[in-house]
Amino acid sequence: MFNLQTQIPNTLPVAEQNDFQNIVDISPFPILIHKMGVVVYANALTLEMFGYANEQDLLGKNLLELTLAEDRQKVIGAVTKGAKEKTGNAVLVSRMLTNDGRVIHVETKSYTINFKGEECRLAVAYNYDYITQVEKELRDKNIFIEKINQTLPLHVSIFDLPTMKFIYRNYDIATTLGYAEDEVENIMLLAHPDYAEDAMKNLQSFLMLKEGEIKAVVGKYLTKTGEVKHLITRATPFLFDEAGRVQQVLTTTADISDLQNTREQLDEKVKELSQKNEQLEKYITSNTELEKFAYIASHDLREPIRSIVGFTQLLQKRATDKTDPETKEFLGNIIDSAQRMNTLVHGLLDYSRVTSTGKQFEKVDTNELLKKVADDLKATIEENKAEIIFKNLPAVQGDEIQLRQLFQNLISNGIKFRSENKKPRIEITAQSENGKLVFKIQDNGIGLDKKYHEKVFQIFTRLNSTAKYQGSGIGLAVCKKIVERHAGEIWLESETGKGTAFYFTIASAQL
Repeated sequence: MFNLQTQIPNTLPVAEQNDFQNIVDISPFPILIHKMGVVVYANALTLEMFGYANEQDLLGKNLLELTLAEDRQKVIGAVTKGAKEKTGNAVLVSRMLTNDGRVIHVETKSYTINFKGEECRLAVAYNYDYITQVEKELRDKNIFIEKINQTLPLHVSIFDLPTMKFIYRNYDIATTLGYAEDEVENIMLLAHPDYAEDAMKNLQSFLMLKEGEIKAVVGKYLTKTGEVKHLITRATPFLFDEAGRVQQVLTTTADISDLQNTREQLDEKVKELSQKNEQLEKYITSNTELEKFAYIASHDLREPIRSIVGFTQLLQKRATDKTDPETKEFLGNIIDSAQRMNTLVHGLLDYSRVTSTGKQFEKVDTNELLKKVADDLKATIEENKAEIIFKNLPAVQGDEIQLRQLFQNLISNGIKFRSENKKPRIEITAQSENGKLVFKIQDNGIGLDKKYHEKVFQIFTRLNSTAKYQGSGIGLAVCKKIVERHAGEIWLESETGKGTAFYFTIASAQL
């Protein structure tokens, strides 16, 4: 093997440096010291680079042992030249071998020094492979970041405030507004006239940002076709000058036009809803006052009606045989009209009492309730030979008195509008749907044309003559109001001549 020692003269002058061991021990670079090609010192980073566990494993080795055969002549030439000419900052790039046989590319810069009283060469090494790997990783990361920026649905930029220009941007924000790349020099030129002044104020506010502070602004801009776009920009300081003033800001910008339009529509709907709520409150107030008026009026009207009927009946009793028939007929008409008015007033009183005298809701046994209703209607049921059918009905949550009136009105309705050739048959059933109970009251009566299905629930609605079917036209309106007070709905299914089925929903007692 070539021995560097035999090739280097012994009359080398001693360098004027002191012992550098303390310095090289803390160096951030791999450093080794050799005497005529033989390693006499290696710091920890050198051991790590060559793959040795401790310094003793590397000391005494000839540099040629650590060099790939093809590059040994370069090493011999560099060491010889350095020793002969005392060359400072000699640079050598060679392929060297690690302890486990790997080849690494190493660049060394060497200097002549005095080490422990002897003239030696100090070599600072750079692992090209490590630097190349770091550069590759950095390049890959930059490519990765750039790809992210290109695919982000955001405009990412670094904006220089003094020059009002972009230092970096992943794409031209003007393309969002329908312009070609680089067609518009400054995005501020596209600000909506209503926003232009605020846009400048926002830019000025970026100058006041502190380190780590983020400011978000929403601006209006005009597209190439004149359409309004809403862009939201978030900015944070990127570069300060020596005085601590913001020079550049990192910004992200996104098109939130759809969101803004939806918000404006929502605001409009909220405004519209608010107006309707005000109207509803006025209606509720008006309706409450109307109910109070109806209650007072109907209550106070009953006394005059009773008086009319009473005095007319007295006149009837005093009528003699000499009283002409027409007068007697008039007296009878007065009494009939007064009694019908009394029925209407009584119905109006019932209607107003639904909300004014309602009781607190409680668990109600529907089967027991219907037994009471059947007792209330016993005379009517027997007179019309009606059949009322119900079995194992669920309990409900509600006002027992009003529910009793509800069922009574619907059953009475089924008996009243019976078919002439059939005995009235009314069946009450219930089933659960969507968390509520749906009751069905089915009769086999005369039925009702579809065009009247909604109308029948309106107050004072009569579809038949009073001569054949007596009533006030308020019963079903009362039913509707009772069901609504119980947060339910009421409707019917019917065809002329095929009976009628009334349905209503109500909360179960288990809810």
